[in-house]
Amino acid sequence: CGIVLNYGGSFLGLMVFLIYLGGMLVVFGYTTAMAMEEYPEVWVSNNTVLFTFLLGLMGESMLIAYLLLEDEDLEFEIVLNFNGEGDWVIYDTGDSGFFSEEYMGIAALYSYGFWLAIVSGWSLVTCIVVIMEITRGN
Repeated sequence: CGIVLNYGGSFLGLMVFLIYLGGMLVVFGYTTAMAMEEYPEVWVSNNTVLFTFLLGLMGESMLIAYLLLEDEDLEFEIVLNFNGEGDWVIYDTGDSGFFSEEYMGIAALYSYGFWLAIVSGWSLVTCIVVIMEITRGN
């Protein structure tokens, strides 16, 4: 967050901070609620965790298979692979164009960065499970 603010991205830095703060608030709320349960071993038994992991893995693999098999010409692009910068131009006057850092970052977050959102959500779920295990003393 501070690094993004240092390079001049005030709005994107604020978004990173709010996402981090919201994620940690969700983790804290879940762990507090789960630590107060009377019978906590029901939800975080080894069988439940294994079944949930396998279900999530199966869902992710089905999603990836659907995306890959839907269109034969589908190619995944990473954020650093720009085929043409014409989509990123904010103001265009003939031969020259104007790029804004914040708007480009927001556009990248919503267009190329959807995998980042999926990985962030999965890591928050992993953090919840790890913190629940630590607070329960297992």
